[in-house]
Amino acid sequence: METTKTQLAGFLLLSILVGAAIGASLAKPSVRQLASMVDSTSAAERLIRVSGEGRASSRPNLAYAYLAIETISKTAEGAQADNADRMTRVISALRGAGLLESDIETVRYSLAPNYDYQSKPPAIVGYTCRNEIRITVREVERCGSMVDLAVRSGANQVVSIEFALSPELGRRLGEKALEMAVEDARARAEAIARALGVRLKGPVGIEQAAMQVPVPRYTIRAEATTPIIPGELQVTVAVSAAFAFE
Repeated sequence: METTKTQLAGFLLLSILVGAAIGASLAKPSVRQLASMVDSTSAAERLIRVSGEGRASSRPNLAYAYLAIETISKTAEGAQADNADRMTRVISALRGAGLLESDIETVRYSLAPNYDYQSKPPAIVGYTCRNEIRITVREVERCGSMVDLAVRSGANQVVSIEFALSPELGRRLGEKALEMAVEDARARAEAIARALGVRLKGPVGIEQAAMQVPVPRYTIRAEATTPIIPGELQVTVAVSAAFAFE
């Protein structure tokens, strides 16, 4: 009987010790696990995150002039016919000056009655026909002379003038600005590394954040030929990057 009690007590003690050992192994990671966790955490924290910006500019190589012809007549047919006659002369003159058919595009057309609101009820006193076109001038320095030619030929409104980059020039400027942005990001990371007294290893991630192409202002001077001063278009690219260090 005593032997049985002694064996039972020993068994219980062994069970407690085994359970404690298992619990301890579950509650605490091994030395190897701890080392792995520290290494991964340190690797994640050994990064210098910076942003970079690059700019590349060029004079625009495309100009868009928006021109309109507005005619008024007592009849709708008269307003339309007069407008069509003037626009035919304008387009013929522009084509003769070297613009392609694809460089001339109708963007708005309207025909509307004009009312005399003093009468009761308001009465129609005429009609206004308006035809607006957009011309693409691929030699920007000729934009002023093209506008003058259109006005001499019958256009009676210069709505606006816009400047742009051709797709090819825009791509080249974008690539140049992107290279400058990456160089700027690296220079900032190197400056931070020097300040910290650490060695920069290399980039581990980089992405383009934004690209902007602002529209410049232009001026028109009252001279024999209307000079158009487009200024420059500047492409701006921003990037964000992460560099590892040790």
